[in-house]
Amino acid sequence: MNVNVKQCAKILYELHKDKDKLETNIRGFAAFLVEQNMSSKAHKIYDEFEKYRKEKDNLISVEVESAIKLDAGELEEIEKMVREKSGKKPEITEKTNPKLLAGLRILVEDTMIDSTVSTKLKNLGKIITK
Repeated sequence: MNVNVKQCAKILYELHKDKDKLETNIRGFAAFLVEQNMSSKAHKIYDEFEKYRKEKDNLISVEVESAIKLDAGELEEIEKMVREKSGKKPEITEKTNPKLLAGLRILVEDTMIDSTVSTKLKNLGKIITK
């Protein structure tokens, strides 16, 4: 059988849906990749799998960066806002970065929303030095 990276990603997507057989399915899939001489393409297959999974499951990637850890209510508000604007279910990854001082930096897919104090101070410095 001759398969490409996208086809493997779709196969992996179907295999991952059966949570009861996940370990067995993944082992079988890994063996299949070896048989097909495609194990060197595993990272590309995984990247395609993630894109396909997000498309099929109507998901959107969201990275939230803040100076301190956000509480559950704050994350729920961000999730609600993204869901309302995008029509997709957000997959949120949270990062803390004390250098931001305060505020949030939110990356939704390829769009950055930066309301951090550190960025505002940098921008103010640029205006003052003109």
